[in-house]
Amino acid sequence: MDLQHHLHDGDRVLLGWRARSWKNHDKDRKWYIAAGVPVALLIVLMFINENWLGGVLFGLIGGAYYIFAHAEPDILDVSISELGVYYGQQFWQYQEIRQFWLIISDQVRTLHLETIGDRGHTDEVMIQLEDVNPLDVREVLAKNVPEAEGRKEDFFHRLGRWLRI
Repeated sequence: MDLQHHLHDGDRVLLGWRARSWKNHDKDRKWYIAAGVPVALLIVLMFINENWLGGVLFGLIGGAYYIFAHAEPDILDVSISELGVYYGQQFWQYQEIRQFWLIISDQVRTLHLETIGDRGHTDEVMIQLEDVNPLDVREVLAKNVPEAEGRKEDFFHRLGRWLRI
């Protein structure tokens, strides 16, 4: 895959693919009813208890989530190069990546990077693997970044997948 257009001078792609910025979970009518009824009940209870601000806030949050649930994820270029990892417009040199791990199951195929920010804090970047071979990703990254073996999908990602949010 030719992703050279956004590389730093002299850099060369070792592995590249296109990935969605997040996993979009299918939601059917039952899901919207199961999610909407409790929110509607909370709003009604807030208004009954004359908690106007709470009712309005829950209404706004529910509306914002409804709009977000219909959004389509961006498709981003991902490149693992000789100098680091490119993800859309972001770039991390290998010395800015503390470790990586892969989550592979029937439902999840993600690359996780623990990056070191400007002030020394760490961030976790999650990249969808799509159809790229995870063994190829591991082989290329492991030459420059330690792998955090045994890492599993965290509770909040599992909960979000279960709730399809």
